[in-house]
Amino acid sequence: MLIRIIKNYKDRDFTTYSPRGSMQWNGIQFTEEPIVFCDGVIVLNTPKKKVSLMCPPENIAVIMQEPYHKGDTDWMDSQLEQYRYVFTNHVPSEVGTNTQIILSHGALPWHVLKTYDELKAINLPMEKDKVISCIASNLTRWPGHKKRVAFIEYLKQHNELGIDFFGKGTQFIEDKWDGIAPYRYSIVIENNDIDHYWTEKISDVFLGFGLPFYFGCTNINHYFPEDSYIWIDISNPEKALETMRIAIEKNEWENRIEAIAEARRRVLDEYNLLPMVAAFAQSHFFEGKRKRIALKPFKYDISTRFKRYIERKKKKLLKLVGK
Repeated sequence: MLIRIIKNYKDRDFTTYSPRGSMQWNGIQFTEEPIVFCDGVIVLNTPKKKVSLMCPPENIAVIMQEPYHKGDTDWMDSQLEQYRYVFTNHVPSEVGTNTQIILSHGALPWHVLKTYDELKAINLPMEKDKVISCIASNLTRWPGHKKRVAFIEYLKQHNELGIDFFGKGTQFIEDKWDGIAPYRYSIVIENNDIDHYWTEKISDVFLGFGLPFYFGCTNINHYFPEDSYIWIDISNPEKALETMRIAIEKNEWENRIEAIAEARRRVLDEYNLLPMVAAFAQSHFFEGKRKRIALKPFKYDISTRFKRYIERKKKKLLKLVGK
């Protein structure tokens, strides 16, 4: 079976996430090449432009990798009738009768600069000579960003744990691995606290055999062992800080290392995009007659396009002045 991947971003090479860079998983071949004939299609978020191909229409799926924000990720609520399956953390307001909604995580790729093979080769025991880190940007675009920035500012002002802070606006690191692998604990704060939405922020920590102090996906226990992370409430920073202090004193990283290792295995071999899609395709994609399919990109209305244009210009300007 040959499955084409179509995505709306450029900065991920999916050869990184498969054994030997093969883009294969359990006998299924994946490709990002603009082929016309294929047995299945996986769209990540929305096509950037119109795509014409020949494929069985019942073998077309989309995976939503962002939280829903009106005026920003409106493709999560529009034009879904062109897909047979929609993996999403957001229940759309309308959907076609032939489209099946599947509440799911977004199979977001990890950001540490290591391949699947390199990560599989790393085993316990793993030397960790540092205690706790926090990797986070200073973005304030969404309400969740602002909550995170406020919480981190509190931690910086009450840094009794000796937290090492990294990220845009703090201390930039080229590879997140350097801010995770040497540490037993890492603070992880998602952009949103909703069901099913978790990101590389937590999976990167698992890949480095770290124990996350976590705030974000409200049903994260649906995906990972409860002992593989420690939940903190960033709306109560004093209590969150106390939770972290007690966990470190009790050496919870060592106590929970088996659960962390299991969470890591799931990131690599279940929630990684290729194994996730391969498992689904083997049970839901079937040989069928290929038909001409035209997948359309989502287009914002004029006012939203203008607003997004201004935001992009503002972002570039802030980058130029170093803010």
